[in-house]
Amino acid sequence: MATTERLYQFDPKATLATDDIIYCGNTSDSSKEVQTTVAGLIGAYPGLLSIGALTTTANQIIYTTASNTYAVSGVSAFGLLALNITGAASKIMVTDGSSAPGLSSTLPAFLLGGTLSTNGQIITNSLADGDVLVNTNGTGLWLLNSTTGVSSVINDSSMATATTSNLATAASIKTYVDNVSGSGFTVILTCLLGTTANLTGTYANGAAGVGATLTNNSTQVALTIDGVLTQVADRVLVKDQTSTPDNGVYTVTTVGNGSTNWVLTRATDYDEAAEIVAGTLIPVSGGTINGGSIWIETSTVTTVGTDPIVFSIFAQPANTFVTLATNQMVTGNKEFTGTTIVPTPSTDTEAANKGYLDSTTVIAASQSQMETATSSAVFSAPAVQQFHPGHPKGWVQYNQVSNTVLASYNVTSVTDNSVGDFTVNWDVDFSSANYSVAATSSALAGGGDLISIGVFTTGGVPQIAAGTVRMVVKANTSATDYEYNSVAAFGDQA
Repeated sequence: MATTERLYQFDPKATLATDDIIYCGNTSDSSKEVQTTVAGLIGAYPGLLSIGALTTTANQIIYTTASNTYAVSGVSAFGLLALNITGAASKIMVTDGSSAPGLSSTLPAFLLGGTLSTNGQIITNSLADGDVLVNTNGTGLWLLNSTTGVSSVINDSSMATATTSNLATAASIKTYVDNVSGSGFTVILTCLLGTTANLTGTYANGAAGVGATLTNNSTQVALTIDGVLTQVADRVLVKDQTSTPDNGVYTVTTVGNGSTNWVLTRATDYDEAAEIVAGTLIPVSGGTINGGSIWIETSTVTTVGTDPIVFSIFAQPANTFVTLATNQMVTGNKEFTGTTIVPTPSTDTEAANKGYLDSTTVIAASQSQMETATSSAVFSAPAVQQFHPGHPKGWVQYNQVSNTVLASYNVTSVTDNSVGDFTVNWDVDFSSANYSVAATSSALAGGGDLISIGVFTTGGVPQIAAGTVRMVVKANTSATDYEYNSVAAFGDQA
């Protein structure tokens, strides 16, 4: 039998049967009372059973489960960012641990403003492959504060502050890399070979350089570069073309043979103006001459196939550097630049044999120095050695029978005046007529004649001038033509 009670105020922990009747209403107006049983109240609000058994502590929230019951849980400050409570109509049941739970549109103070703390716990996402998103409002920043690790994410494209506590954004990293790569050298893929001379071929520019080819238009042979027989796909630096716009980096598409032309095609990473930029460094790994060298492109290219593409040596191959040890011989073609230092000879014999030169005065003698032949600080160069007093300034071997110059030096021609009479015409004149002439004459066959040769005289005056000398040849006392007449002159040239 159900018990009927008017319960306007009762102990919340009082024990009631499910068929007990509960009156709820205004004690001053019985017409507003609502009568129901405990079972009816629980049926309408099944969560009341679960909420009555909850025990709460500070900084917890009460929430409904999928089965329409209540539960309580502690929530980290970071996790509560997802609650997104806005407006007076949006409320949450909260508890501070000291009073009964209640509904509020305002989060507890520990969740608002100030510092959000995870109490040293790791923030995880329980959803498989789910993202953890942190959204800030307006211009707010998301800062990661730590005394030992990353403290912030910055968008600093200059990278002016190099610290271990800042993370750069993708945009700032790209900007920085682009700026650095645009202000210095650009190194591209290594070429296997580099040309040493012009390749005889026909150039076709493709589509503004893309797909451009260089095709053999000479004798059909397999393409060999710098002593190496090429293979298909070999990467080649073409740097010596007579038509400089044809230079560039190519790949071998056809090696060629005795019946097929070789074909080179511009490399796909170096066939557009935006890729062919001044400051590009191109290493060459192989080849007899260029192996180990590095070349730099120095010209500005706006239009491929029109503008010159110029490569200069940036780093010499290692085989061009020579270290000389004591008494070591250097063979082959080597280029020496800078100051040549000759060690001081240890004996007079060495000095005599080496023609010892002071390291600071290794220069060629001038014409006047050769003519005076007194300086020991200069050497005789081929261009001036003829000016030495002991060196003939001109000579000729002349066949007067056939009026033929057989050999000569500093002689423009020989004039056949008459039998046994000819004039030697010098190329570079002597400074005056005061020079010495030596001559001999002989016949191809015969003998017994007394042959004489000398400077022709007229009225006792020798016919010799700065630019010519007239000679006479006689057998006994008669002027005669002979096959071998040799004339040499010594003296000072102009």
